[in-house]
Amino acid sequence: MKQKYSLNITNPCRENWKEMSESDVGKFCNICVKDVIDLTNLSDNELIKIIENSNGKLCGRLYQNQLDRILIQTSPTKFSPKFHQIMTGLLLISSNNQSLANQNQDYFQNKYFEQPKNESKIIQKTIDPIDSVFHIISGIILLPDSTICTNSQLILQDTEIQTSISETGSFKLEIPEIYYNETMYFSIVTKSKVFNVTLTKNEIKKNTTILLKVKNENFTYIGDLSVIGGVCVTRDPLKPKNKKWKFWKKN
Repeated sequence: MKQKYSLNITNPCRENWKEMSESDVGKFCNICVKDVIDLTNLSDNELIKIIENSNGKLCGRLYQNQLDRILIQTSPTKFSPKFHQIMTGLLLISSNNQSLANQNQDYFQNKYFEQPKNESKIIQKTIDPIDSVFHIISGIILLPDSTICTNSQLILQDTEIQTSISETGSFKLEIPEIYYNETMYFSIVTKSKVFNVTLTKNEIKKNTTILLKVKNENFTYIGDLSVIGGVCVTRDPLKPKNKKWKFWKKN
């Protein structure tokens, strides 16, 4: 089973992003004396790559729709120039930190101090698959202004089942049998709004490629907000919610 990640910022920073000085990975905070990585507008694949190649804690800037959800790892795609710039910057920061750490280690060894061994262990939890039967739906999503929805998140409401909407606007979602109802309710999370749409089994049967049209009045405005602070990474797979069967309910 692939490692699953979700991101959260529990203690947002109140410093003004625009007033920070530029750096190779985003901005530099003179108050905290550390680099703040600009993780906005990165794909889930790019976020996962940064997480897996980072050492220690990350201080970053993220959009609201990047937080508190499972990052979706898809087939290998071309990484953006912004991603390569961040990875290069992190490599330089890591090299500088390692050089400083080596200097400190030499100092303590010369003073006959031994470095304590780190005996902590990371315990990973595993879960069983939700169900052995899946229904795959794919297509594109049109926003109220008839533009294609891109770089957003499609979520099956009241579940943890979700997928990323690509830069070209396409999506692919696997729905377990137990959640495959006559009518299903979805949320489309963009940078500033959350749209709600419905999809029925009949619509899926009639079309191999689904065209979801979002109505203008069916959304919630969340603001084009970004959050800055220490990024908490959850590495344990999130356990899906159990669905109670109603044997007396007719389909």
